[in-house]
Amino acid sequence: MFKVQANFLSTAYHKFLFLKKVSQKLKLTLHTLHTLHTF
Repeated sequence: MFKVQANFLSTAYHKFLFLKKVSQKLKLTLHTLHTLHTF
């Protein structure tokens, strides 16, 4: 039971990190597009 829960938490944590990375990339892309658009 504990093993399954730990595995679930690990998966959730990795998903969280992945989403964080993706959102940072999106923000960076949007920022770049905005900067280019301003010029």
